[in-house]
Amino acid sequence: MFESKTTQMRLPHLATFATTSLLQGHFLFHDFTDHQAYHDHVVYSPHPGVLLALFAAHTVVQGLWLFPSSRYGHRLRPSRVRMVGGVDGVDVSAKDHGFDDADIGGLLPPPTSTRRTQEADTAEEFAALYILGNLCLSVFPLAFTRGNYPLCRLTLFITIIAQLYAIFSTLRTEIVQDSESFRKRNKLPQLIAKTRIGLGLLYLWKTWGAFELDMAPPTINQQILTFLMFLCLALASGPDPTLGFCVTISLYAVGIGPSGSTGWSSAFVWSATVIGVAVVVDWLFGTWSAEK
Repeated sequence: MFESKTTQMRLPHLATFATTSLLQGHFLFHDFTDHQAYHDHVVYSPHPGVLLALFAAHTVVQGLWLFPSSRYGHRLRPSRVRMVGGVDGVDVSAKDHGFDDADIGGLLPPPTSTRRTQEADTAEEFAALYILGNLCLSVFPLAFTRGNYPLCRLTLFITIIAQLYAIFSTLRTEIVQDSESFRKRNKLPQLIAKTRIGLGLLYLWKTWGAFELDMAPPTINQQILTFLMFLCLALASGPDPTLGFCVTISLYAVGIGPSGSTGWSSAFVWSATVIGVAVVVDWLFGTWSAEK
């Protein structure tokens, strides 16, 4: 009974994952194989090979999370799931009430009679953000191929904001007592959110480059503001370099991609280089500080 409920709760994740993967895969494959005619008329656009590679990596990470092995599983520990019962309201283990690991495990805690742990609440909140991101990224390729760039920007902004919320709020390790164990079990959700931000940034650059008409090179102020904005984003998640590397890859992809403005290409490349160095230094310093 509980196993069937868990399967039903996973259906939206699997359905939206399959839908967005097919739509994005078809869109990016077509862009990769037949991009020359389109890219000759844009101010800038991400390199189609890098965009396709990041999408593939993002899809693999999602697959590891949705179909966990014993190593990458995201089941809740039975010892962390408690039920109110016994004498004088003393908490007793869920196993003492006849629930086995199959009943307790899963993306969300199936038994409605259990008290939700902090980890279960986190899993539920991230699941909602994950589905929202899938829906938005499913709309993007359809809107882009029809030239509906305002809708493209709207869906991408929603996606990026939702993933930033997941990183800095939902998946924060400080919200649970066993933060180290929680952090290890949430590596894949963190990777999903961070690679999705990188993918969303590339889609945004692709959208902006498609309707931008000004081929003039960027001013010094524009270059500095662009650099500072992405530097803050790259370093915002702390010593963990994943988000910073995704931002760096995104900037490099736009810098080496087809462009009608060499000024913008140069600006993206030098910004990516400096940000990449800053991310590595921050990562090494954080690792060194943690070992002291």
